[in-house]
Amino acid sequence: MKRQSRNLRKKIIKAAQGVFAEKGFFKTAMSDIAGESGIAKGTVYLYFKDKSDLYVSSLDDHFGNAVQILTEVEQENISAKEKLQKITSLLLSYMNRFKTFPLFGFDNLNDADKVTKGLKSMMRTRLKQMIQLIAKIIDDGIKNGEFSSVDPEKTSVYFLNTIRAVLFAKFFIPGMTVDKSVGLELFFNGLKKRR
Repeated sequence: MKRQSRNLRKKIIKAAQGVFAEKGFFKTAMSDIAGESGIAKGTVYLYFKDKSDLYVSSLDDHFGNAVQILTEVEQENISAKEKLQKITSLLLSYMNRFKTFPLFGFDNLNDADKVTKGLKSMMRTRLKQMIQLIAKIIDDGIKNGEFSSVDPEKTSVYFLNTIRAVLFAKFFIPGMTVDKSVGLELFFNGLKKRR
């Protein structure tokens, strides 16, 4: 894809993310996204076959950014624990910028099926990338004696869920101050009382 074409595609995705965040999937029209991006509606359709395709691409952009964050941290010359702490901070900071980016409501089940199918495929790929990167960090931590012997892949899933729980806590308890250190403390040390 040519550079100008890539830039136009990115511009449409950024506009779509804002409109989806404001209106949600079902209340958003392609004309809303075209208007927000300043690009003709017909041109938007040259890049995305329909609203579902654009929505999945918008979420894929977010997950792609998360994978990039993990990749960069994984390559740093710091301890495995420091890498996991840094990943937590960076991912939470990144996700906090998109407080109102809803997935979708099921008020239109015909479209919901199409969106869900596209999301499943994309999310499987992206989550697998994220799990593999975190599993590598955990495996390195096991090899260098930082962590006890655990299944790196399963533990990476638990780690990602810890981050998700910290992020979503503020949605479940309005006004709650999110303290990532509590989630990390539970992840690294559990609830067991230390003597």
